[in-house]
Amino acid sequence: MTSQLLQRYHQVLSAVALSDDGIGATAIADAVQLPRSTTHRLAMTLCEVGYLRQRRSAIFELGPALDDLLIPRMFNAQRSHTILPILLNLATELQETAFFARRHFGRIEIVDALPVPGTQQSYIFPGLGERPLDKCSSSKAILAFCETQDVQTWLDSAHEKSDMPLIPEQLEGLWQELGEVRSRGYAICDGEIDEGVFSIASPVFVAPFGAVYSIGVTGPTARMKSRPLEELANQIRAASKAAAARLVAHSVSSGPTELGK
Repeated sequence: MTSQLLQRYHQVLSAVALSDDGIGATAIADAVQLPRSTTHRLAMTLCEVGYLRQRRSAIFELGPALDDLLIPRMFNAQRSHTILPILLNLATELQETAFFARRHFGRIEIVDALPVPGTQQSYIFPGLGERPLDKCSSSKAILAFCETQDVQTWLDSAHEKSDMPLIPEQLEGLWQELGEVRSRGYAICDGEIDEGVFSIASPVFVAPFGAVYSIGVTGPTARMKSRPLEELANQIRAASKAAAARLVAHSVSSGPTELGK
């Protein structure tokens, strides 16, 4: 019975994956040859775990949880070939710590950070692991380009675990800031987490997943602000585009066998 149920879930996912712009429960039922009520129940269960989502009433599309299963495989297979060289170049050019972050099951995690090679100056190391969704530039650079309903779900989950959840005014301010990030193409964190620390990050778009990564730099506020902000932003956006191009090119050239290692 368990294997039959899993097969039905797989059939529903497959039917939705083949649709270009979402698919209704009736069309899914016709494709998998199951009663509409059964199909709808299966689809709603898949929505609960994030494998599907409803974009509008009774229309289903693939959800972010599937991306979260695939993204780590892609990143782990390509990290040394694509990401680390770009971080090294960025750290060397800007003389500040460069970092790379990813979205993973509704969290934003910094997975790599490189200080300036051979530097004698003080530098900021942001640490690896989960970052605040509402404050960190690495988080805001990604969330600004995700579906609103997904971002709200992730924020709700994070705030349930927090001792200091966002009040309505703060949440409104965050949505406004994410809109500004979408317009300018980069996010900043100016002492929001640690006083005297400034960071700037830009999203890395990888088809067909969208903005699942971000790349940026962090350093002491005074030193970072001694440069024109747009100059920093241009260099980081260029690094983001280079990272995206390398990720896509490596995925195409390596194929599924290497990505599965």
